[in-house]
Amino acid sequence: ASESPMTKQPDFVIPLTVHGGNVWTQKLSPSVEHNGTKWRLRAEWVEYSDFPDEGLLVQLECLSHSELTNDWNVEAECILPSQNSGKIARKQLKAVFGPGVNIVDFGHLISYTDFQHLYVTQSRVTFEARIYINRSGEVDEVVAQRDFSAPLEDVAHVVLRIGEKRLHVAKDVLAVHSPVFRAMLYGDFKDKNQAEIEIKEVVYEEFVDLLCQIYPNRPEITEKNFENILKLADRYEVESATSEVIRFLRRSKYENTKLLMLADKYRLEAIKDRCISAFRSTAEITALKTKIEYGDLSDATKLALFERMMEMG
Repeated sequence: ASESPMTKQPDFVIPLTVHGGNVWTQKLSPSVEHNGTKWRLRAEWVEYSDFPDEGLLVQLECLSHSELTNDWNVEAECILPSQNSGKIARKQLKAVFGPGVNIVDFGHLISYTDFQHLYVTQSRVTFEARIYINRSGEVDEVVAQRDFSAPLEDVAHVVLRIGEKRLHVAKDVLAVHSPVFRAMLYGDFKDKNQAEIEIKEVVYEEFVDLLCQIYPNRPEITEKNFENILKLADRYEVESATSEVIRFLRRSKYENTKLLMLADKYRLEAIKDRCISAFRSTAEITALKTKIEYGDLSDATKLALFERMMEMG
């Protein structure tokens, strides 16, 4: 269902026009300047696990994020009207842009099937993102990292020890999100009856980042911690944390070859397919083959790269 429209006057508007009947994968709007900062809109078709076909992911990007000295609290509304039916697809977001955050997404705006049904007869379709800068701090603050130094009252907890540091965590939360921890805490292991369990071969700060992703009100994943979260999520089979990393990677500007290596290593099939599709020439793939990292790729990924080369001739 479409969200209720915002009624206040936007600070500025970003239009993005695409062809309704033509097949396209990704489109970028011209940049729009507001108070010395440049912004643009990005739209692309991506796979969503919750939908039977591809969904339209629309993202708001601040091109001047590295120049911002303070965080910008932003509200935005993306609308996609249909001239044929009068229907409007609408998504809204609240976000904080700053030196470390340059792009956020509106999420699934419309399915590919619905887009074809509503817009295929239109030669031109225009998205519109209406941007509101909240100088009064109306948007919620960035979530602070959770404190694991003391147990919560009336919650069955266990102490995880990493070196000399201890983390008080809820047993059921760990068990729900991780079959590894579920076996450790409730299976036929000696650890299940211990009040304190040692976690080996992990870095304390990295493990805390993982824990924060399985508790409510999780903090944002960043360029600094996403690889460590992905590594530990794979080790402890925390699918919810892996899904959050995938969401982050979909809107990041991580270099394509490095992203392909990560996607192959951690079996992120949708991300891997997207990386392979991003190669636009056989020369790019040939150059990849000369790198040492190419030898670390799985046979399946090497085959997919070869098939991509054949597609491009």
